[in-house]
Amino acid sequence: SSRVLWTLAVTQFHKTKGAKMVFPGAIVAGAAFGAGVKIFMNAAQKEPIMRRPWEHVIGVVIGAVVFNQARHLELQWQKEASEEMEKIRLRLKQ
Repeated sequence: SSRVLWTLAVTQFHKTKGAKMVFPGAIVAGAAFGAGVKIFMNAAQKEPIMRRPWEHVIGVVIGAVVFNQARHLELQWQKEASEEMEKIRLRLKQ
């Protein structure tokens, strides 16, 4: 499991050559969400909250990566949408 995550992280780093932006707010929110999901799962199963602490760490890492990637995609889509709107404006002016 950790080997797969490491492979994904390295592959993503090499694709972007480290140029990907980091969004601290998204990372903090994702980390809190990942840890919260694991804590909720343990509470729902009536297990000790910190039963297997490494699973909390995995949840934090996955949550941070997913939320950061979601923010990156959102900005990319906004940029593409604004470019399309500009093309439409130019066509309408002609």
